[in-house]
Amino acid sequence: MPGGELSPGEQRAFTIDFQVLTTVQPYAMKAGNGEAVIKVDGTKVTDETFTTRFRSTTGSLANPQRYVQDRQPDAAVTVSGDLTLVRQPEGYFEGHLPVTVRYDSDAPHGMMSIVGVNLPATFGYPWSLECSHECVPGGEFMEGEQRTFDLYFSASADTPVGDLGQAGVEVSAVRRDGYPDSDPADNVATFSITTTEAA
Repeated sequence: MPGGELSPGEQRAFTIDFQVLTTVQPYAMKAGNGEAVIKVDGTKVTDETFTTRFRSTTGSLANPQRYVQDRQPDAAVTVSGDLTLVRQPEGYFEGHLPVTVRYDSDAPHGMMSIVGVNLPATFGYPWSLECSHECVPGGEFMEGEQRTFDLYFSASADTPVGDLGQAGVEVSAVRRDGYPDSDPADNVATFSITTTEAA
């Protein structure tokens, strides 16, 4: 709570900001079941419920319709081109692939996971520079949001040089409730893999 400890009998007013990762609609929306809780040393001492209104695309709050959040996630992934890994001075191979991830749902999720599919046995886990292994940078997605980033791949020095066939990446929303993706057909993108010696 802003301002530190309260003095006996003190009252303090302040504003709490909320973020809702859903698309703005041409009509206002309303939602209930909000709860603000005050805790002291981890113990709840009081609470208060509240309702929420979402402004429409025109800014209106009048005549709101009930907000219904999606239950199923809807993630998709595409790649640009194919993957070429180049031998590094230390002997191993490394390369990167531009990847675009899109989320067409407002179902809650903690993060987006992206993993390799059918990668050769000598390959490690793919990673991005922003958030390490097998994760999509940037945290939760807004409904309709898409992000493009470089996904990096590495392979051990004993990987054959040349055409290694096709592999892919698969994206999914990390959730606790187990609801499956509403359109799993676009959760995997494939590409060809080639390794080459350094120029």
